[in-house]
Amino acid sequence: MCIARGPRSIGWARSSSDRPLTAGWSAGSVLPSAARAVTSRPRSPGGSVFHSHSSSSAESTPTALPPGTFVVHRRLGTIEGYRVDDAAGQEAYRFKGHFTLVGQKWSMFTPDGAEVADLARPPMHVHPTFTLSRPGRADVTIRKTGFAPVHETWAIEGDGGDDVEIHGDMLNHEFSFERAGATVGTTTRRWISITDAFAVQVDGLDPVLAIATAVGIDAIQHENNR
Repeated sequence: MCIARGPRSIGWARSSSDRPLTAGWSAGSVLPSAARAVTSRPRSPGGSVFHSHSSSSAESTPTALPPGTFVVHRRLGTIEGYRVDDAAGQEAYRFKGHFTLVGQKWSMFTPDGAEVADLARPPMHVHPTFTLSRPGRADVTIRKTGFAPVHETWAIEGDGGDDVEIHGDMLNHEFSFERAGATVGTTTRRWISITDAFAVQVDGLDPVLAIATAVGIDAIQHENNR
C-alpha cells in the first residue's frame, strides 16, 4: 500500500468496549449465571494463574482479577486501536493505529498520554513480523515462526537473555509465553464475556512487551478473518 499524504492517525472513537470490566466475575471465579462463558473447569495454557472456583463461592463473593492481569479490548477494527484495563478495571494503556509509508504502526500510551512503545509492522516481510520500540531499550522483533493451521508458534527476539517462545491457539487467544522452559505469561478469553476482548496475565515478562505482542497477534488474526 502506498499513501501519498504520509502518516495519518486514526481517531479514537469510544464504544461499548470502553466500559471497564464490571464486578461479578474474575479470572479467579466463575461468571454469574447471566453472563457465564464456561460451565466446566477449563485450564489456561502454560500453567496460568487463571483458575475456576466453585460456583456457589464465586457467585456470592466475586473476587478481583489476579495482579498482573490486563483485559485488552479491540476497537471497531485493529487500526482504530485497543484499550487495555488493569486488574481493577481501570484503563492502563491504549493503542492508537496509524497507516504509514512503511506499513502499519500502533502507538501505545498511558491514560495521561505518555507514549511507552511503538509496535510497527513492515509490509515487505514474507512472514508476519513486528518491531517493538520502547524508550531507552533495544528494539525487539516479534515474528511468526510456525505455521500449523491452529497451533502457531511465535518468537520474541532481542529482549535480553533467552528469547521468548509463544505457543498455542492464536485464533482463540489461548496461548502462553515461555522463556527457558518457564511460563512467564498467558493469554486467554475463556472467562471473558465481552465481545472482542481477551485477558493477558504476566508473571515475569514485561507487561508492555506481553500486551503489545498479544495486540500484534490479534491484529494478524483479525485481518485474516475479515
